[in-house]
Amino acid sequence: MSQIIGYLSEKACYICVDSNIVYPDKSTSLSNKLFISKHFIIATAGLSFGMDILEGLMEKSRTLDIKSFEEIEEYLMTIGNNQYKNFINNFERTLKKEFMRVYFVFSGRKTTGELKIGLLGAEDKEDFKRIEIKNLITAPRRLGIEMAMMNLKDQNENDLKNFFKKAMEKISIIDKNVSPPFRLGIINKNGKTDYKLL
Repeated sequence: MSQIIGYLSEKACYICVDSNIVYPDKSTSLSNKLFISKHFIIATAGLSFGMDILEGLMEKSRTLDIKSFEEIEEYLMTIGNNQYKNFINNFERTLKKEFMRVYFVFSGRKTTGELKIGLLGAEDKEDFKRIEIKNLITAPRRLGIEMAMMNLKDQNENDLKNFFKKAMEKISIIDKNVSPPFRLGIINKNGKTDYKLL
């Protein structure tokens, strides 16, 4: 299982993800699971097929000008969900049950202009579901990290980058499925997206 940490401050959003990929045959590799457009950032954890879904989203975002939070969520809940269900139906006999899950953490501006962070995903054969969150998330859940994140208010960007790096390093020590390099996507207060390798 991968690790995503997401944090929405009053002015910016940060999504950090590790690089470990586990394939249906249980082999592993390192890959970039953070996708950045000029309007949004999104990361995936769980089944490696989540990356295929996001590659499709990025292609559609270029041709259909997908940019709002609502459009990203709608794409994942419809097209992404259908792709996931087809994949599970085709490969469920060869997939271990603990690999049959996928999550997406994403951030973008709503049509009203409000910056928002979202989490959705599915386990086993279920449909994608929206999971209600406020301004911070770890997927899978890491309550110690989430509690530490509650103290991030008013931190500058360098302090936040250091926090994400240290949190991911700490997780990778106790969970061998979480591997560096760690990637941090940022939507800043001016609405610009950026990427940092931690």
